[in-house]
Amino acid sequence: MRCAAHILNLVVQDGIQEIGYVVENVRECVKYLKNSTARKERFDEVVAQVRGTQKQLVLDVPIRWNSTYFMLSTALELKDAFIRMGDRDKSFPYLLTSEDWQNRWCASNVPFIAAMGMKMMVKFEKYWGSANKLLAIAHILDPRFKMNSLKYFFPKLYGDAAELHTLEVKSLLEELHKEYYEKYKSMSYGSQGGGTSTYEGSDLGSTNDECEMEDYNKFILNVTCSQLKSDLETYLDEECLPVPLHSSTNILEWWNHNKYKYPIMSLIARDILAIPCVHTSGI
Repeated sequence: MRCAAHILNLVVQDGIQEIGYVVENVRECVKYLKNSTARKERFDEVVAQVRGTQKQLVLDVPIRWNSTYFMLSTALELKDAFIRMGDRDKSFPYLLTSEDWQNRWCASNVPFIAAMGMKMMVKFEKYWGSANKLLAIAHILDPRFKMNSLKYFFPKLYGDAAELHTLEVKSLLEELHKEYYEKYKSMSYGSQGGGTSTYEGSDLGSTNDECEMEDYNKFILNVTCSQLKSDLETYLDEECLPVPLHSSTNILEWWNHNKYKYPIMSLIARDILAIPCVHTSGI
């Protein structure tokens, strides 16, 4: 699964392109002020005049969307100071109009938001279109939520198509369960039917008895595995874990404690919940 922080950064960067010229102009203004102590002091004086209190400028790192957000939000608070600084310093690279501040930042109209959202959604689907089912399964594997999280969030995300998406996730989980069941079955058989008795003088050492015991082991294994097929249904049918959501429940530890009750589901949980969502030190 791709890094969540990296994908989030790509998604937001595509949305920011809709106001690219605004971002670039604010960035150049901040650079202009920060590159000169004298200009920075003059700007601080202007800020004190229009605000009464100081506010430090923030210069972003373009590849980190959160730093761009902080730069823009700070600039928005200092909007009047930017305008006045542009009147005083003709070299100040300030090109924004009052419409840019008002329409683009404070009260964006619906078409503009739709255009930004569409770009972000295209990028999201490109990288996370298939991964979101895996994230949904991870929610189901949390005994505090199970299917309830999908029932609550999917209607908000997908509207009338929520039921279809829920069925797709559940179908994927059932396929995973079948795959892990086959692996578990082969592993269990390998551990039970791999050896024969070599104890001399015992009737169990005869060929007929060895075959009989091997057939018996297969029979027991098939009976056991047929019962294990329902451990997914058993898990989903049981009540959610009655633990407050703010508690520090260790989900992997819970599955480890319940691995004999849900042998196949615990294997799925071990693999799915161990997948790191973030591979970077920060966003």
